[in-house]
Amino acid sequence: MGTERAVETLVDLMRNECESFALLTRDHRSLRMARSLGCHRVALKVDSVTQCLSAEVVTLAPDYLLIRNSRVERDELPPGPWQWVVYEINSAEEAVRWRGRGAHHILTGNLPLLMRSREASDVYGF
Repeated sequence: MGTERAVETLVDLMRNECESFALLTRDHRSLRMARSLGCHRVALKVDSVTQCLSAEVVTLAPDYLLIRNSRVERDELPPGPWQWVVYEINSAEEAVRWRGRGAHHILTGNLPLLMRSREASDVYGF
């Protein structure tokens, strides 16, 4: 299908819901294209915190940067024009710890456990 056609198709499908969804990929080019087509909420999956300092990421300025918790090589996530999303967090203790390290959001495979945790609920507003 090709990158351009795939992005155009996704943006067309999401056009009425662009404020509710963010297009997620590792591909900077696809996210730039999506923005040019009117999908302004984009999320970039990165393999390392250092990657967020690259010119490609800084100039893209995605709304969200997603990173696996085991790939974070620093004590704190650096600030930027984006929000950090860390995955996969499966305990209330981890959720609270990641908030302290700079995560704005977490992804989890164990939402019921985190929703029952008063501490995690207070931190992330479940």
